[in-house]
Amino acid sequence: MTLYLLKFSACLGLIYLFYKLCLEGENFHVFKRYFLLIGLVLSTLIPLISFEIPWYQEHVMEIVLPIKNANAIDGNIPTIEPIQPSDEPTVAMPIGFYIYGLILGVLLIRFLRGLYLITRKAVTNEKLIHQNAHLVLIEEKIAPFSFCNYIFLNKSIYQTKGIESDILLHELTHVKQKHTWDILFVEVFLIVFWWNPILYLYKKTIQLNHEFLADREVLAHTQVPTYQQLLLQNATGNALYLTSSSTFSITKKRFLMMTHHTSITARILRGVACLPLILVLIARFSDWSLGQKNEKKIQKPMPVAIDVTNQKVKYKISKIFLAKGEKNPVVIKDYSELTKVELEALKHPLMFTIERPTDEMLKIWTHPRCGIWINEKHVPYQTLEKYKSEDFSHYFVSRLGKNAQVGKRRYQIDLMTNDYFENVYKKEALEKPLIVYSVGKGANQEQYRIELIKE
Repeated sequence: MTLYLLKFSACLGLIYLFYKLCLEGENFHVFKRYFLLIGLVLSTLIPLISFEIPWYQEHVMEIVLPIKNANAIDGNIPTIEPIQPSDEPTVAMPIGFYIYGLILGVLLIRFLRGLYLITRKAVTNEKLIHQNAHLVLIEEKIAPFSFCNYIFLNKSIYQTKGIESDILLHELTHVKQKHTWDILFVEVFLIVFWWNPILYLYKKTIQLNHEFLADREVLAHTQVPTYQQLLLQNATGNALYLTSSSTFSITKKRFLMMTHHTSITARILRGVACLPLILVLIARFSDWSLGQKNEKKIQKPMPVAIDVTNQKVKYKISKIFLAKGEKNPVVIKDYSELTKVELEALKHPLMFTIERPTDEMLKIWTHPRCGIWINEKHVPYQTLEKYKSEDFSHYFVSRLGKNAQVGKRRYQIDLMTNDYFENVYKKEALEKPLIVYSVGKGANQEQYRIELIKE
């Protein structure tokens, strides 16, 4: 979750920075409006996007070092019992979670209260219809402001002096272009991500662009100096939370924008520049992972046929992992002497599978704590630096017992190169099939192997 929030903040920050540097001062406000809204959505979604890159690999086995409860390896993979979850899992919620929830709750109540106050004013006060908008006449001394399809005006001023047509047109533009929905949209994000300072700047930027849009509509019918003087004369009173008002941010930026012109070429270039930004954000902040591509080259497991009726076959039974000081109880048996457990084990033939280590594993194993055997020969651990994952076809990993540890070495890694796996290991395994089976459960479990010996 923390990683997602960091990626979300980084995406939003870069989009906001790009807007401030490249777009805010230009006079194509409709494009800027949708850029800001889409940018907010992309910042939310990009960290959730996951791409899987197909690659040619027959089989992938994920492993994490260290492997616990394993002894020195002797050519076989130890059985690792999964950790059983507790019957009564308990999750301790951090205090920060409760603080976050408390603040979120307060902001949600504030948001709902703001909607309630505006709705109550719209319902309880006198209303007039004007160009598909509702003019709400209220007693309070307040600057004209709009919310959804309502324009709120001071009743006494409207009935005595009237509202200047330019101011009314400004608020009508907010209504017709549905700017309220933009504000409500970003307000929801502010409730959820209240801790993010970029969002507060982002909201002000969206509101300022709304003013640019409304000002442009008014300036199509009046002169710039006249309209600027009118704004300054009406810059009194306060608008309500969640509303749009002509008195919002009467700043130098807004006045300069009234006389600024952006050429068509500049609009196209700046608009096209948004595409590389989006591609960079997707490449940097989405989740990329290596997948597995289904190809005909994938090698399937190869069972070894065992002829149990062959009278010239003997079975060598031996224990795999021995306790300290324990001797291996090797027994040679005929088929008729095999136990039920051993007969059952014969039903599961040896399987050849491609189990390649990943490049990340090779990096982990290039360490003094790992003893490296390649093709059954011990080599320095630094030798792995010369190899890539695709150079190997099989690997075994185990944790060494105390009596088998040498220096810093705590793990034994057995690797087989592609050539050795195909031409040596598989050939020997076919000549002398090996079957591994377990007896007992839990801490009392023991592993044995059956080797077929041809006379």
